[in-house]
Amino acid sequence: LGLGSVPVTSVFTGNVMYGSAVFQEMAGKALVNSFLANATKTYGARFVFTFNLYPYFDPNWKLDSGSDDQCKASLDSAMCWNSPSCTVPSNVAMARRKAAQLTGNGGSKIWVGETGWSSPKATTLTTSMAQCPAWSSSNALRRFYDGFLQWNMAGEGAPDHAFYFAARDSLNFGIVEHFGLIGDCMDQACKLVSANYTVPPLEPPAGRHMAWMSIGCVAAGALSLVTLVAAYIAARARQRRQAKARGWLTAQEQDSVAMSESSTAA
Repeated sequence: LGLGSVPVTSVFTGNVMYGSAVFQEMAGKALVNSFLANATKTYGARFVFTFNLYPYFDPNWKLDSGSDDQCKASLDSAMCWNSPSCTVPSNVAMARRKAAQLTGNGGSKIWVGETGWSSPKATTLTTSMAQCPAWSSSNALRRFYDGFLQWNMAGEGAPDHAFYFAARDSLNFGIVEHFGLIGDCMDQACKLVSANYTVPPLEPPAGRHMAWMSIGCVAAGALSLVTLVAAYIAARARQRRQAKARGWLTAQEQDSVAMSESSTAA
């Protein structure tokens, strides 16, 4: 099918890089190391190591000394991108070293499957940073996204591809996540806009064609329903004709077949 050179991957969180083996290996829970070893043997250079890296959820960040709601030091560190010691680049470098350790060569591809920042605060944030309003502020989102765009992706900490999460806020297993650059599909502007930015009017104005779309959907649904009913009646009539030919129907059922055939013909 021409897919022999297409990359193959499976996405893991950065947490799988910590464990007793090269990658996490927990019997009965997560045999990540075994999976990656088998995958790289099966697919060779086609297999890509992909990790979702979120400094936002890192449990190692601490509140500022003597404060119960300030986190300037941690926030400044989390916004770092263009140094080997920065959180995301250092994790990519770790992934590259571990991939080389597992496979025996340093040529494996590394992708950042997701990285992003939540604003407003994610309901799933349970670290001490949940107590710091600045951590989940729009300014923090702006700084993190700007840093991602300015990332030079150089050196050992550079992935082969990096994907930002996400275009819009999402509903994940019933939990709203606020990592989007746009709130939801109905918002006309991004969360990050210039101070004097004005959203241009929609062309055509919102809602002008919604009535026609609704009518079209109803008509299509009605046509589908009629077609389904007609197909059901025809199928039942065919079954009864076949049964009649074999002498299986009672006189009452034969009358029903005749009425059905008459209705179908009409």
